[in-house]
Amino acid sequence: NGEGPRGIAPDASIICVKALNAAGSGFPSTIVAGLEWLLTNFLGGPNNNKLQLINMSLGGSTLYTGDCDNAGVTERLYAAVISRLRAAGILTLAAAGNNGNDNGMSTPACVSDAFAVGASDNFDVAASFTNSNANTRVMAPGVDIEASNLGGGSTVKSGTS
Repeated sequence: NGEGPRGIAPDASIICVKALNAAGSGFPSTIVAGLEWLLTNFLGGPNNNKLQLINMSLGGSTLYTGDCDNAGVTERLYAAVISRLRAAGILTLAAAGNNGNDNGMSTPACVSDAFAVGASDNFDVAASFTNSNANTRVMAPGVDIEASNLGGGSTVKSGTS
């Protein structure tokens, strides 16, 4: 089309919520605050039902083999807000991570109400770098994906995000 890759939903509206600093680091409390902001601002009122899904490409350093909802304070905070999002009909996607661990995921992907997404390769098997555990809901193409590049053109990347 002369514009580069457009993705599967080029007419979708995107709401960006900044919860991390310029280096991609931050605190779980700011991420949870961002999720709370979405609940407050996109349920009820003029924006009612305009939010259908949330995509989070982030994770912590501790890996869990199953649900992490009650593992600690941070996990309980994520679990509470993601549970409220699900009850409101909002799907919360979370990248499984890129540590190559086939039996562990970090928060928020390990939260039971999150929809954990791992990466598959060009042969439709789990990519060597993807994390997963029993809660991984889907594997999606994640190897050599052509995407739009900041500043124009396209680039090829791999990962669960």
